[in-house]
Amino acid sequence: MEWYRRELKKAEGKLWYGVMGCGAVVENNQVKGVVVATPLCRGVILSKVIIDSTGSADIAIAAGASFDYIGKKTLAVQGAGMGKRDPGDFYNNNDWLFIDDSDILDVTRSFVQGKEKLKGHYDMVKIPQTRERRRVIGEYTISVYDILNHRRYADTISYHRSSFDTHGMIMDPYFILSPPMERHKIYDADVLLRSLLPKGLDGIITTGLGASAHRDAMPVIRMQPCLQNQGYAVGYLAALSVKENRPIRKMDIKKSSGIWFRSGICRNVS
Repeated sequence: MEWYRRELKKAEGKLWYGVMGCGAVVENNQVKGVVVATPLCRGVILSKVIIDSTGSADIAIAAGASFDYIGKKTLAVQGAGMGKRDPGDFYNNNDWLFIDDSDILDVTRSFVQGKEKLKGHYDMVKIPQTRERRRVIGEYTISVYDILNHRRYADTISYHRSSFDTHGMIMDPYFILSPPMERHKIYDADVLLRSLLPKGLDGIITTGLGASAHRDAMPVIRMQPCLQNQGYAVGYLAALSVKENRPIRKMDIKKSSGIWFRSGICRNVS
């Protein structure tokens, strides 16, 4: 985090604390800004390209994007947690809760319950550690079959590696017939640019858990190192989009960057 702060300062970027995105400015299906609430007032930040890394596609959905989430067709949300923080900690992976990120009462209940459970520890996390959130409907939706069949794409923006560790119910028809019994079997998966672009909207790109993917495919593409690489690739592409004054949809990924990512390792393909 400190490295990130220093690099932002070197690049003359601005880092705002205590700010929450609470809306979007849209004109003719072009997202042109983010409505933010700060400790001082509410305002609008205008931008040529907006990267929605809320993890729930919050800004994209506020702009009118369609999305998928728990509902009548889903029996349960995937397991979540509220982790402790102690001096010297570097990794806490837990699963003892079910949380609906879109319900502020449920989130509040989770914090109350977490404080009771984690008494005696130095601190606890500030954001619910959920594994399933609202996923935008993009130009392409990554499926379980894409991963099982090792499908590759011309517009792949990041490579991901993990298992089908769902932490809860499975609902894809294939898994109902043949559940992923080998929990730690590792799969490779491509995440393509189209799966990060909300259908029907320009000027915005979503990342992380907010990407367009089937909820049973998400466990393979949601690991932290992979998403850190994805964030770099998306940020780089967005910067080039602004520099070249071209919409992200029309950017040539191979020509623009020449760098793809696989599990924390840069791989030059140009």
